Amino acid sequence: ARPAPRPPSLPAIQRCLVRLGDRPASLLGSRDWIGCVEAALVLDELFSVPCRLLHLPPSPSLSALPAQLHQHFRTQGSPAMMGGDRDASSKGVLGVCCCLGGASYLLIADPHYHGPPPQDRLRLQEEGWVGWRRLDSLDPQSFYNLCLPQTGGWG
Repeated sequence: ARPAPRPPSLPAIQRCLVRLGDRPASLLGSRDWIGCVEAALVLDELFSVPCRLLHLPPSPSLSALPAQLHQHFRTQGSPAMMGGDRDASSKGVLGVCCCLGGASYLLIADPHYHGPPPQDRLRLQEEGWVGWRRLDSLDPQSFYNLCLPQTGGWG
């Protein structure tokens, strides 16, 4: 297995986006939003990992999403990044579950967690940093973008 590269710092990500011409120099040192499209650019530029971008327009039903994510996890093995407009909470999607009764769930990790790795993984669940979320709990008035890293399953 290849060693995992260290994640870039926020300033390194900002410099990358400015260098690529995606953002103006005013991004440097700012707290401006970096979304799925920008994540795809950075993954490709810094790690040579191309990404598939999936845009989901506002809809009362996101019923096709679980199958798309299942296919991604099966073939690529990498987490997905998810963000929206009205639902501006970034999400790391780590898994999908489709129940016999028709309900679907996404295993969501909040990418805003900071601090040392917890000794007790249950703490992450108890504090809401990771957990299963019903698909129908997503905002039907929001569009969603997903960044699906195309690792070819090497991760």
